[in-house]
Amino acid sequence: MVGAGISTPSGIPDFRSPGSGLYSNLQQYDIPYPEAIFELGFFFHNPKPFFTLAKELYPGHYRPNVAHYFLRLLHDKELLLRLYTQNIDGLERASGIPASKLVEAHGSFVSATCTVCRRSFPGEDIRVEPFASLSESVQKSVPRLLINRDLVGSFALSPRRKDVVQLGDVVQGVERLVDLLGWTQELQDLIQRENGKLDGQDG
Repeated sequence: MVGAGISTPSGIPDFRSPGSGLYSNLQQYDIPYPEAIFELGFFFHNPKPFFTLAKELYPGHYRPNVAHYFLRLLHDKELLLRLYTQNIDGLERASGIPASKLVEAHGSFVSATCTVCRRSFPGEDIRVEPFASLSESVQKSVPRLLINRDLVGSFALSPRRKDVVQLGDVVQGVERLVDLLGWTQELQDLIQRENGKLDGQDG
């Protein structure tokens, strides 16, 4: 499961961090309150703020980072069963994780639905249960790993004996784990190869 913390090292602001989060910087859009930018009622009244923000967040402006490529490496090693993401930035896809392994809880730029005719445009219709409870769904015998800035959810409220927690910077936490697994060179090779592909697309 991943959230905004995996994408902030790529330059995408999270939503709630005081002073630097997206909600803190929405005053430039002249909206009554931060959440309005994502509300249909406000969108129908004034769509410009949403489209301006969507253009800034649109895939292609940002690149996957070490954490995204670590998840890709897990996929390449056939260790990734499914990746649940709250992010709409598409960086998991850009790192090479196939759509068949992704559950994008809040959607993505891959698909859209017309608010007038309700017609769906290319992409998948994915319905998921509440994201936050997913880590509690695994059997107690399955180790859970949290790499995050803060201790959250069931890791804080009802920790399990097999839980592994790495608090702090997400990229540094991933790099530490990769080093312990002995995968540092493989990850560096993957990043170099994939960044070369992205450089070719940019040019």
